[in-house]
Amino acid sequence: MIKVQTLLVATLLLAIGACKRAAAPETEALTAPEESAGTATAEAEAPTVEVEQTQNGDRACYIVLERGDTLPADFAICEIDLAGKTIRYQTEETASQSMDCEGNPDCNLSDIVDLVVSVEIVAPE
Repeated sequence: MIKVQTLLVATLLLAIGACKRAAAPETEALTAPEESAGTATAEAEAPTVEVEQTQNGDRACYIVLERGDTLPADFAICEIDLAGKTIRYQTEETASQSMDCEGNPDCNLSDIVDLVVSVEIVAPE
């Protein structure tokens, strides 16, 4: 009777261990593709636009698009020659001087805006 109980307990422990080992690779397999797919998705979803020109403003650099829209960008972006080029860009929520400041450099008010923080030139026009 003791041998049967010991055998049953040993079998149960082996079965539980096998289940845990079998479950772990599945979890890893699900996690790894999601991470790499997330990166690929983020790159695929990054907007691609045609740039007419860039302009320095009081609050930010502004990327003027061929379609007439403007995108606020980090001031460093205006140092890159983007005129006539197609770009892919990334934005981040960033504190920027408030519109209420009307360009006054002594004003401490700020707004949270989506600011273009990086660009990649995809093709020249």
